[in-house]
Amino acid sequence: MRFLVCTLLCALALVSCATPPAPSPVIEPQHWSISRTVQSALGMVTLFDPLDLVHHEADPKDWYQYDFAFANDLETGRFAAVLTDQPGRVNVRLTTGPLSTDERQMAGPHAVMRLRVINYRLLLTGGDAWPSTAKSARSFAYDSRWIGMANGDYRVVITALDRQQGALHDVVIQLLPVDDMYSVAYAPGIPYLVVGEPAGVAGINAGGLTYRELCKDIPDTVAWSPLTSRTLPVPGSVATIHLAAELHEQGRAMQVASKRAAKPIVVARNTNPGSIGVFVRPDTWHDDSVVSNGEVPVTTRILCAVKIQEVIPDVNRFALQIEPLPGARDPLSNEQYRAISARFDNWIRQSNDPAWRFKSAQIQRTKGHRAMMLGIMEYLELNAKHTESLLQESNAVLAERLLEHMTNDSVDVTR
Repeated sequence: MRFLVCTLLCALALVSCATPPAPSPVIEPQHWSISRTVQSALGMVTLFDPLDLVHHEADPKDWYQYDFAFANDLETGRFAAVLTDQPGRVNVRLTTGPLSTDERQMAGPHAVMRLRVINYRLLLTGGDAWPSTAKSARSFAYDSRWIGMANGDYRVVITALDRQQGALHDVVIQLLPVDDMYSVAYAPGIPYLVVGEPAGVAGINAGGLTYRELCKDIPDTVAWSPLTSRTLPVPGSVATIHLAAELHEQGRAMQVASKRAAKPIVVARNTNPGSIGVFVRPDTWHDDSVVSNGEVPVTTRILCAVKIQEVIPDVNRFALQIEPLPGARDPLSNEQYRAISARFDNWIRQSNDPAWRFKSAQIQRTKGHRAMMLGIMEYLELNAKHTESLLQESNAVLAERLLEHMTNDSVDVTR
């Protein structure tokens, strides 16, 4: 018995003196990092899959400047982007890991965004890939700027670095996996990050439509170019109109000769006295413009609505004498203002316009009764004859006629 006890005690002693098992090694997370140079005329860096933003193909090309257009995209993590003060070449590092020691020392302002990856890749560009009416989301299907990325939700931390301190990059974008991106508090707009300044955002509280009607300094006589489109551009807007090729050639010749190339022109359906048209004064004429059906597209500001007074049958030219029709200044009543705003929202919702959300929000944010009237006229796409009639009305009468039109399409079936 004594021998058994001694044996057990010796065994216990040996066990207690044995080397404890080595702890399991800690496996460090594997992070990746890549550096790219992004070319950007705006100093912008964007990271997204254009197909995730395909719903913006019905919106104007600058929709990303309006918070009412991208609010839902921010919330649902459809893109990450940053604006810097460095147009041209922007050096960017993307990583799923932390900032380096040097980067932490040189870090400037930062911002946080949500991002959800669903197609195993993201496109890193300089702001040239936003889908819009001018660009298809599918046009970037094959592009050298794609980056492979695991599907999932991410907390995106964008940090601006101080290049003057020797930083190798202008921006670091950290893509940090999270279980649910809705746990991430995100920037309320596109971050604007500049070293030495507090972090800011762009596009917040974006305004609505503006129209600059410039009816001063209109000459008594002008050249005429026939209106060839179904609609008449509204005064104060910037529009692409088709001018007679001969007028374009005259303007281009003056430009080549380094002369003042601004040419006063009225665009109208006809030259009958009493007819209404719009006055333009293009001053830039492109050499590579394409002539089609004797016309050349020219993008210019529509300065003012005008009334044709008389035709001047000069031997050497054909000119029109005109008088301006300045925009009405009378205010709408509060009741009229609310009624036409609500009616347009209802009308555009029921239309087949894929950009109805954008247009409705833009009208809601438009300040000034005249601007709202012109904006609604433009979005209704009225025929030219109808627009000519409305441009001669006061704002109060114009509001009544637009309400009638939106209530009963038979007022103008050629909408």
